[in-house]
Amino acid sequence: MGKIIICFQKDDTNSIAGRLDDFLSNRFGDANIALGIEKLVKIGEDYSDSIEDRVKASDAFILLIGDRWLTGDWAANPNDYNAIAVNAAINNRKRIIPVLVNNAVFPASSLPESFASLARRMPTTLREEQFRADAAALADSIQEFVAPAPPPTPQPPPVAPAPAAPAPAVAVTAPAPTAPAPAAPQAASRTYGTYPPPSPSSYGSSSSRPSSSGFFSSSGRNDEPRMELATGTRRFVGFLLLSVETAIITYIIQFGVGFLGGSMGLIRYSGSSSSYYQSLSNLSMISLLVASAVVWLYLAIMWGSGQPLSYKMLGIKVVKPNGDKPGFGSGFVRVIGYVLASLPLMLGFIGVITDEKKQGWHDKMANTIVIKTQSSPTYVSTSNSSNYNNRY
Repeated sequence: MGKIIICFQKDDTNSIAGRLDDFLSNRFGDANIALGIEKLVKIGEDYSDSIEDRVKASDAFILLIGDRWLTGDWAANPNDYNAIAVNAAINNRKRIIPVLVNNAVFPASSLPESFASLARRMPTTLREEQFRADAAALADSIQEFVAPAPPPTPQPPPVAPAPAAPAPAVAVTAPAPTAPAPAAPQAASRTYGTYPPPSPSSYGSSSSRPSSSGFFSSSGRNDEPRMELATGTRRFVGFLLLSVETAIITYIIQFGVGFLGGSMGLIRYSGSSSSYYQSLSNLSMISLLVASAVVWLYLAIMWGSGQPLSYKMLGIKVVKPNGDKPGFGSGFVRVIGYVLASLPLMLGFIGVITDEKKQGWHDKMANTIVIKTQSSPTYVSTSNSSNYNNRY
């Protein structure tokens, strides 16, 4: 089992965990790295005892901490795999290395009581923009206390056979003719019917882990999750569907505000047609402003999560270049960029076709890309354990 354990949350640090696994596997060997606590449990074992025993036998326990590390109640759940592993590492006084991903702030004030001692551990950082340097520094610090693999058992040198005694000279006679010996039966082929024997399971091997090559094969970057950019045609159809989607929302909001304003008496005829049309114009302006604000908020939330309804229909989504969800802040910046890209005769969208990463102004401002959903990076286990909560 792995000497180095990487503990992480899927929704928080999934992408960078896979990159770190590849980096450390190249440094220490694949057999010495356990990516995710699920790798510590075998089928049929008591998972609590298995995790406890294998954490106790490890040399290093890497704890990846992002901005959403404590989201949910997993830390207080006694049956949660990660909670069991962290408590086992603390109770067995293992070397726990808190790694703050992308300059995340350590949540010392939010730690549950059982995790309180983590606040006294010296953390390090792991940033996307300088991943190789940070990962190398982390590996160097781990090298100091990870037990080296035992050297191979030396094999004794082969012994040369003693020279054979010379055979006595004999008279040469012609050999008598003999019948040819029957051919030996051919060894049975080790097959199952007409198929070759099944190959051994590759679960946990380096060939079964997701590829971490970049989404531009010409860039030479081999430490990014593989993603396939959405085509310009699909982006254009998405633009049209998104326009219809937001127009429907705008109409519903304006109709609702107009109906509410009329029921509240904001539109009334007081003997002067000019006052009537003025009140109607004011209400229309208010309804337009409310509808615009709602649409902006909707797009910021949907782009922050990656997929408005129209994008989901087309099988595309918005992500950061490392594969993470943009978040509300980047989603809001993308909305502003969308508006700015529309102003100069839609020229801000030309990059969707001409740019190497197919980024318009709104993508560049928010540092996002649009990819096909089936090419989204994943480091997901096939386990369906209910206690594991499907986080990996």
